[in-house]
Amino acid sequence: MDDLRPELFAPSQLLLAPERMLLRTGCESGQALVVREGVIADVGAREAVCARNPDLTARELPGHLLMPGFIDAHHHLTQSFGKALAFGEPSEIFRRIWIPLEGFLDENAVYLASKLAALESLRGGFTTVVDAGTRSEADVESVARATEEVGLRCVLGLICNDAGPAAGGGAGSIGRAAARRFLAEGARVTLLDLEQRALDDAAAALNSKNVTVAVCDVTDSRQVDTALAAAADRWGAIHVIFSNAGNPGFVAPLADYPEDAFDRTMVIHARGAFLACKLGQKYLARGGWGIGKHHR
Repeated sequence: MDDLRPELFAPSQLLLAPERMLLRTGCESGQALVVREGVIADVGAREAVCARNPDLTARELPGHLLMPGFIDAHHHLTQSFGKALAFGEPSEIFRRIWIPLEGFLDENAVYLASKLAALESLRGGFTTVVDAGTRSEADVESVARATEEVGLRCVLGLICNDAGPAAGGGAGSIGRAAARRFLAEGARVTLLDLEQRALDDAAAALNSKNVTVAVCDVTDSRQVDTALAAAADRWGAIHVIFSNAGNPGFVAPLADYPEDAFDRTMVIHARGAFLACKLGQKYLARGGWGIGKHHR
């Protein structure tokens, strides 16, 4: 069978017998697989699988390999149109290419770029992608629609991990976007950031009685503990800690990278997240708990 038309796989129950199957032990022949209601129900040696499933007739797939789908753990589906502009530069080109490119994408362009990326992923053997978010103002529903049409599973980021010049902290773009999402779900939110003015601006933009703010350096354990205690006292309990403090670091070749810049980045990203987890437990325990670390 050379023509794998979609309708051949329409039945809710299938017994597939490919020429080879990729297993943990390697690429094996003489294997078969049973799918029932979209779920893999049986895998093994062909004769044994056929014997265990006498109600099914093997669908022969000569010349084909059956394998598990790969998972792309970090993708930007809306960046398809910028690949020709990269010229082998390092990933820091997001400032020169990705940010302005995605900023100009409308809903249709987001859909087209995402569908192209989804098709390319599927062609490469990927059946699941984790999208890290887009800087476009278009609704991410366009991304979801494109991946669904292709048949690709997608873990979709609702906010971009470096959207805006001041992404980190409660007053930055990530903090504000996350706060809006929490507020929309009925949560009460306390924002933490280094600067009072930035916090005041964020609170004004959110415009909700369910928002409080606190100046806090996430690398200082005493300040973190004080801020968490104040939030717990204000709201009665803390159910979620969203740890997203970060800085953009410093862009330079490895040989020229300043050690103090590296140390500063690590203390914010690593120590900050560590303190949120360590000190947050005693407050989260009051009301059922969870900690989310947004990686930048």
